[in-house]
Amino acid sequence: MAIKILTDSASDINQLEAEKMGIHLMPIPITFGETEYLDGVNLMPTEFYDKLESSQDLPVTSQITPFKYEETFEELTANGDQLIVITLSSKISKNIGSISVSPRSVAVSCDNPYIKPATNPA
Repeated sequence: MAIKILTDSASDINQLEAEKMGIHLMPIPITFGETEYLDGVNLMPTEFYDKLESSQDLPVTSQITPFKYEETFEELTANGDQLIVITLSSKISKNIGSISVSPRSVAVSCDNPYIKPATNPA
């Protein structure tokens, strides 16, 4: 049994860094106009800033869905591993709300998860 760490792309850890550190990363959805992207998957930081300069629309982020959290929790804990989840504070993000309203409670999906909202975002 291992302890796994899960965070979202607001952490500013890129996929390569996450893999090296053994951190599991969930991308935050970002929408420019009618097009939705996943932060760090099909929208990299340099592309984000290019779109920010060239787009008529300002970007909008949305929370990761409860279903996506549940699916990820089940995948990461399927073999009995423990999970530490680090999210942005509920004061600036709704992602922690997605965790608590997951169709199956996080406590059911993983045995004794540790969920820590970051209180001092950079």
